[in-house]
Amino acid sequence: MKIIKKKNDKTVININVVMSILLVVVLSFISVGYALYNQNLDVNGTVGLTAQGKIAITNVVLKSSINVPSGVNPTWTDNSVNFDLTFEKQPGSTDPNYQAVYTITISNNTFYDFDFNLVGYNPTIYDSNGTPVDPSFLTVSFSGISYGDKILAGDTVTFDVTLDFNPNVDDTYTIDGELNTDLHEEPHGSLLGSIPANSTGDLRESLNHDIVGLTLTVVNSYQSSRSFTINITDTAHFRITDQNGNNLGSLSINGGETNTYNFYIKRVDNAVFASDSFDNGIYISYVDNSYVDCGNVTLLVDEQQIDDTTPPVISNVSVSINNATSNNTSDNTVGSVTVTWDGEDSESGVKKYYVVDNNGNTYQTTDSTRTLTITGLADGTYSFKVYGENNHGYKASNQDISSATTASGYCSSSTSGSYDWHYTVTLSGQYMKALTNTAVNRGYDYSTTLNAQDNSGTYSYSLPNTITVSMGGSSISSGNGAGQYTYSNSSGAFTVRSVTGDIAITCNANRTFSGCG
Repeated sequence: MKIIKKKNDKTVININVVMSILLVVVLSFISVGYALYNQNLDVNGTVGLTAQGKIAITNVVLKSSINVPSGVNPTWTDNSVNFDLTFEKQPGSTDPNYQAVYTITISNNTFYDFDFNLVGYNPTIYDSNGTPVDPSFLTVSFSGISYGDKILAGDTVTFDVTLDFNPNVDDTYTIDGELNTDLHEEPHGSLLGSIPANSTGDLRESLNHDIVGLTLTVVNSYQSSRSFTINITDTAHFRITDQNGNNLGSLSINGGETNTYNFYIKRVDNAVFASDSFDNGIYISYVDNSYVDCGNVTLLVDEQQIDDTTPPVISNVSVSINNATSNNTSDNTVGSVTVTWDGEDSESGVKKYYVVDNNGNTYQTTDSTRTLTITGLADGTYSFKVYGENNHGYKASNQDISSATTASGYCSSSTSGSYDWHYTVTLSGQYMKALTNTAVNRGYDYSTTLNAQDNSGTYSYSLPNTITVSMGGSSISSGNGAGQYTYSNSSGAFTVRSVTGDIAITCNANRTFSGCG
């Protein structure tokens, strides 16, 4: 590029910059009309692929300019632009800048989406003496598209390229360097595979079946060959081999081909089977860590008894108090709680559970139910330990039980708590008769009749209009619901519903002076 600045203030700038916009296109999505990866692929006959187009520059136009003569037209190929630009400063022009803005169109006629990227442009600029000039005087910028923007399959995008040159000294300048572009596609395509539907294999040692053969059909939509391996999901019990029982290595398929491969499955040496059949997925993997589901195979084996010596694991032991089993306030064994917990044994399963209280009493479930209600308890402090027995008869050791904490383990404990089912009823205040019924059990209603003291010759007494009642240390309200009370100031009838704590009644009878006795 040359810039010639004359004394008559007419400047001619010849720019022959072959400029290209590098679009590094990264395959991000594949849509091939064979089958979804998570479905079986049944391939029969000839597979045909519809030809696709290309991604390319399809148009370049001069959008706007400063000091650019008319008749300047760019040319382009699929992947490069030659702006063939001349800057010419006209006589009398006061604008020191030279600028050309081009609109570039790219059409994606492929089956794939591409990511947009650009390469840097680092030209060398010389003045008329051949001295290098700061290249920042020349800038190339883009608008309407950003790094990483997708050019979707079938879409057309347009964006602007702006060339600016702003020298600060009058002189002749030469700019060497091209912004070369490359429109290309990264390798794209897919491998798809399928084994026959409802595939089965018999590997029962009791029938001398040691190896079973299967077929796998693979489709390669890449244009080049691909290497892959055949895999099975349960590698702890089975392995993929060749017909001689040797581990099967990598296989390959040419680009655009559909091939069928024979492979075999063997039991892993010394594998132990807790069931007589196993469903296994077959999949292929290739170099970019892509995995393709190829279907399932059911393998028949000899079931073997596994001695499960590991006790069940117990956690989250909790205790909830229940209502007393009767309202006999003189019976000290009306207490009841429900203990719940989590427990599991992933091998043989749980047969039953044991619950031990802090007094050494042991209770047990009849099955694997993880809850137990315990009755016959007296008021007091309790904690409960739980352990299980698996279906092979193994359970926690004495050491496990004695050292159990609230943490999960072969035996786990609840926190310690105080539990009471017998409650007292007290009455305080003036001029009231003492209660005749002062006890009630948890969960039952308490009922009595409140009475003012008998009239004397000097005073007469009547029931108070209101009373104050608390239960378990907290005030309760009047009403007919659980935990509420009812009171009649005419009859003195008093009831607390569903008692859950000690009851305290506070009231003062009305006293009226009636004269000398």
